[in-house]
Amino acid sequence: MYDTNPTSSSNNSQYGGTGTGTQDQQQQQQYSQESDAASSAPRPAQSPAHREQIENASRMSGTNISEEEVDELLAELERDDKIPMVFRWDGGGRNVYITGTFNRWTEKIPMRRSGNDFLYIRELKRGKHAYKFIVDDEWRFAPEQPTVADPYGNINNFVDLSDFKETYGADMKSLHNKDHITDDSLYGNFHPDPEDPQWYAKEPPPLPPHLRHIILNTPQTDDCLVAKSMQVPEHVTLNHLYCSAIKENLMVLGVTQRYKEKFVTTVFYSPLPDAKIVGRAAAAAEKLRARGAT
Repeated sequence: MYDTNPTSSSNNSQYGGTGTGTQDQQQQQQYSQESDAASSAPRPAQSPAHREQIENASRMSGTNISEEEVDELLAELERDDKIPMVFRWDGGGRNVYITGTFNRWTEKIPMRRSGNDFLYIRELKRGKHAYKFIVDDEWRFAPEQPTVADPYGNINNFVDLSDFKETYGADMKSLHNKDHITDDSLYGNFHPDPEDPQWYAKEPPPLPPHLRHIILNTPQTDDCLVAKSMQVPEHVTLNHLYCSAIKENLMVLGVTQRYKEKFVTTVFYSPLPDAKIVGRAAAAAEKLRARGAT
């Protein structure tokens, strides 16, 4: 079972819902109470079985362990059972935060920008964890990441670390234990069948929505030449080459670049050759080649 977040089902959009004002405060209190009753991840180190095993080992060895020492051992086991998790948001925005069941939805944690993405690394306990992003004060979920709906209809992202296994270290140890013996059968050449449809080029992905808001698509106004009225371009639209539809054999290309605190948009006009002229030139060249052959 997952805890809920403070978004309402009626406000969910493609990337999630938004919640502001009194509604956020009321729902924040509601899911804070629910998070006390429902745990987002199991705690194996705090289970009675672990405590009983420690007490049995103490009696068998003839040593007396205090309750404080047992709690310290349980806390150490709990720390060792955590798994580092990388959260990523690539949907744009200026200020991005994350919250989830791992902090009982009580705090929004700022994410660090890395290029066009936002990242956050946290050690999580084994189990299932629900989380959601706050992008420019709007609650949103990443559609490309696993999602789950809470009992109130809100859509959250989630990650399941119940069966996570660390295999990298074990694989490296096994490689060092071998006597550097290689099997030639492990290597070979694979030639894909050119007739296989899976090797054909796929259709390009659709244009992300945040790349559509560019200066070149802004309607022209009377004061468009005034510097103060020019719109500041979004950072995600920089260094992208845009091409307009070909009209009257004219192709228009545009690109916006940033130099320090200034933005420069360059527009290239490339006339295309007339199809009739190209056809006549090709026919004339063909005639010349035919005469040379005779």
